[in-house]
Amino acid sequence: MKNMRRWITGAALAVSMALVLPFQAFAGQENWKHNENGWWYLKDDDTFCSDTWLEEGGFWYHFNSNGYMDTGWLEDKGQWYYLGEDGRMYVSTTKNIDGAAYMFDDTGASMGNPAQGVYPGEWQGNTFVNTWANYKLTVPEGTRILSGKDLRNYREETFGVEGAAEMDDKCATELFVELPGYSSMVIFYQTGNGRELLSESEMARLLTLLYGQSGNQIEGVDQVQLGGSSYYRIQSSMLNGSICQTTYVRKIGDVFMLVQLVYTTGFADEINGVLNSMAPVR
Repeated sequence: MKNMRRWITGAALAVSMALVLPFQAFAGQENWKHNENGWWYLKDDDTFCSDTWLEEGGFWYHFNSNGYMDTGWLEDKGQWYYLGEDGRMYVSTTKNIDGAAYMFDDTGASMGNPAQGVYPGEWQGNTFVNTWANYKLTVPEGTRILSGKDLRNYREETFGVEGAAEMDDKCATELFVELPGYSSMVIFYQTGNGRELLSESEMARLLTLLYGQSGNQIEGVDQVQLGGSSYYRIQSSMLNGSICQTTYVRKIGDVFMLVQLVYTTGFADEINGVLNSMAPVR
């Protein structure tokens, strides 16, 4: 199954309450100070936190170069984090931010990159829903759902730290599942490198060329309907036809959405069952 993953990865209170939360969070804590510009933290040595992270009371906070506590989106060393109105970093949760759902792993890193204009969906039981991309799909019981941390570990193992960082910068992966048996699905969004200037058909031709150069046998390229939307489909095979790879390409604004399936011929029905469950959300 690890080898199959290599094939896959190679080829998202009311205003009144929000206003009070910061004051509730720090009331009675003498190290926390506040003025009209915001909150800052005075350490025991009479210096204040500046341009750094602070763990306090089991929560993580970040302070800007002026010493004030940050809120909202924060990029740090190539990763995106979100700090609530109370300054606390979101960890191991899914939150709706500006009308889109974002998943945060146990380090607080977001699976989506807000700078890319990509808005990942969320799991609702065994069904994954993305209102922005207008699709939902359902996976069977026993499906392994990989987290953002799993993806980063796998990318670093396969492509090295620098290669993984480049992939994270250009690709926002929102769904990576392994079905019972030997079949997997990954859905990701790609932008940058000038590829946003390509049309769907040009992107399909580029992927076909890249797959061919990597040793895939191209079986066909056509245009199909999937979940109520139009995609270019690239069908190919590897290892003398024992492993099939099918990629669906669709453009949303300046972002390409790619749905990639990798499976052995004996498990085509299982993976196609998930694919055929795709339906529009709105």
